[in-house]
Amino acid sequence: MQPVAILYIEIELKIQAMETTRETAQKINHKETVKGLQDLLKINYDSREGFKEVMLKSENPALTNYLKGRAALHSAFSTELSNVLLSLNATPAKKGTASGVIHRTWIDVKTVVTGRYAETLLEECIRGEKAIVDEYKEALTGKNFAPDIEMLLNNQLSYIASTLSEVKTLEDMV
Repeated sequence: MQPVAILYIEIELKIQAMETTRETAQKINHKETVKGLQDLLKINYDSREGFKEVMLKSENPALTNYLKGRAALHSAFSTELSNVLLSLNATPAKKGTASGVIHRTWIDVKTVVTGRYAETLLEECIRGEKAIVDEYKEALTGKNFAPDIEMLLNNQLSYIASTLSEVKTLEDMV
């Protein structure tokens, strides 16, 4: 009987080791998911603030209205990402990135120096949206998100990419 008991213990230990390995992999995936979502949340904060700032500098009512809509869109994306992070038992970031602050400061300097407000503002909107599209693409290729999260991110990316096209069209009109 002793050999059976020893065999049983060995099997139990192997099962526990497998569960530990699986749990470790799940924890690593959870951390990567949370980090990826936090990064995207921060850049959505940056984009929202950038559009708000550019909106306040705009002298064209139609452009101002358009920029207000883009700021609202990124605000909605931030809320969606925050909700996903909360569902993962993570605390959502509260603010954007240092590079976002620097970019908005650069917009201030550039508009003062060039004096071409509408054109300069739209150029910087394009630059910012290109950066956020790149961040989304990198996150989607570099992380293993759950299917529902991946679908959410792909939908957001589609909207942002369309914003980029619209901003380029507006730039041509200005």
